[in-house]
Amino acid sequence: MTEKIALVTGGTRGIGQTISTRLAADGYHVLVNYRAESDYPGETLAAIQDGGGSAEAVVADIGDVDAISRMFADITGRFGRCDVLVNNAGVSTFESLWDITEAVWDRIHSVNLKGAFFCSQHAARLMVDAGNGGRIVSISSISAHVGGVSEIAYCPTKSGVRSLMQSLCLVLGPQGITCNSVSPGTISTPLVSTQMELAGPELLERYIARIPVGRLGLPEEVAAAVSFLASPQASYVNGAEILVDGGVLANPE
Repeated sequence: MTEKIALVTGGTRGIGQTISTRLAADGYHVLVNYRAESDYPGETLAAIQDGGGSAEAVVADIGDVDAISRMFADITGRFGRCDVLVNNAGVSTFESLWDITEAVWDRIHSVNLKGAFFCSQHAARLMVDAGNGGRIVSISSISAHVGGVSEIAYCPTKSGVRSLMQSLCLVLGPQGITCNSVSPGTISTPLVSTQMELAGPELLERYIARIPVGRLGLPEEVAAAVSFLASPQASYVNGAEILVDGGVLANPE
């Protein structure tokens, strides 16, 4: 698999970083997407190289369709293929209904949903032209199924990502390209840990009390689901959603 290319959008930290390192360990040459020089994924690249993997950085603001086009033009010119696309890039803010502006709404939707669509469109063209099939995996969220008091702009984008994969699977399945989503629950990333610390121990206790397995998830557990969906073993999994939430959505309390 050393000749195969996997592109991970938003691969600089957290879940994206872990997905990138996992796919590199699986044998892919990983293209780690970052938005700007301040987000350059040096830590991610170093972790991959230290583990004996192969990776490099590719720049594009996933909320900018022209930037996506330039990134894929570069990928096409240098590699001529993209075997796996992981739509991981995402943004959110925690704001009340009354504080959400058009600019906030547009930015969240541009990155989370519009960006996922246009990355998928470009990657699918490369996959179809190569004639070897491919894998598109998008990171949704359990927020695709529930509302959020402070995530009113975010939740619809994750529902949209899930629906996008279900629609693309119909179009691309005949080409041997599977399209699936992974929906994490509360995952213990540095950002989440910081938010929990600021909110105090009561918030963490409240979260854990609702999770049947009794703990937060790990980025490695999300990456494992992506690794499976990208693998040959998942060739008959198409239009599916894998929940990585410890059972919280099944909890009626």
